[in-house]
Parts: sequence; structure tokens; C-alpha cells
Amino acid sequence: MSRLFDRIEKGELALGTAVLGGPHLMPVVAEAGFDWVRPDMMVTSIDWGELEKIVRAAQAVGLTTVVRIPCNPWVLGEEDLAWAVDAYRAYNIGVDMVQLQVASVKQAQVLLDLAKNTHHFGMGEFPTSLDAHEEQARKVGRYVHALPGIESLTAVRDLDKILSLDS
Repeated sequence: MSRLFDRIEKGELALGTAVLGGPHLMPVVAEAGFDWVRPDMMVTSIDWGELEKIVRAAQAVGLTTVVRIPCNPWVLGEEDLAWAVDAYRAYNIGVDMVQLQVASVKQAQVLLDLAKNTHHFGMGEFPTSLDAHEEQARKVGRYVHALPGIESLTAVRDLDKILSLDS
């Protein structure tokens, strides 16, 4: 499924690289031995259409996608949750892990909750039975994750609380 998570389960080092665009580069990145790619929507011109192409191309060659979505915890502060729509969208187009620069425990918790949501259409299927839903929940639990980034002073202040959240 995902070289990144397979390597983590085996206790091995997983290598990744940032990408600034270019779904056509995913086979080259995979051939070079990388396990994951990080399309950066925060500081590049990658839009949702290009991100989806990157995700599909990465999936085709076994790369995990870790996307950094746009947000600004330094200006918008601890209560901003407008980014949650973008995180949910990213998961639903098949992103394996969403990175978000958080400013609070609340923001980190919301990001973790979104990652656990079992309605991720981007996993290639929509559950149509209880068994299918349980299988989808198992896959989400194994392959979908959140990565709260700690860069703001408020997040540093709350680091212990953020680290104690149930992921």
C-alpha cells in the first residue's frame, strides 16, 4: 500500500522529499528510492487540481503523500479552524497525511480527528456495507495520519498537551 508506512512498521528509515509540483515527476522520485513526497500548498502555486494529479501519480508508484495545506497560525491565531475544510478535502482526494502548522491544542485535536474520519473517499472506495465500512476504518487507521507542525509560540507553549493527544 504505502512504502512509508510499511517501512515504519518494520522500524526502517523512510526517505521523502518536498515537491513543488509536477505529477510527472512521481515515477522518477520513486525510482530514486524515496518513500514519500510532500507537496507544499502553503507556499507554492500547487492548487487542488494539481494536488489530485500528484496524489494519483504517487499512488501509482507506491509513494505516500504528505501535503502541507495553507494556514497561518502566526497571524490567525489559536481559534482559526477555516483550514479544516482544506484538510478534509485533502484526505478525500487521497492524501495520506496532512501537515498543518498549528497554534493550539484545539487545532491539533481537530486535525487528528479529521484524520480518523472513516469517510475518506480518496482511498478508492465508498463503503456500501457494514463489512466494507469496517475495512475502510481499518485502512484509515493504518494509512491516514496527521502531522501537526509546531512553529508558533502558542503551540510551543502547549507542546506537552499537543504531544499527549490521542492519535
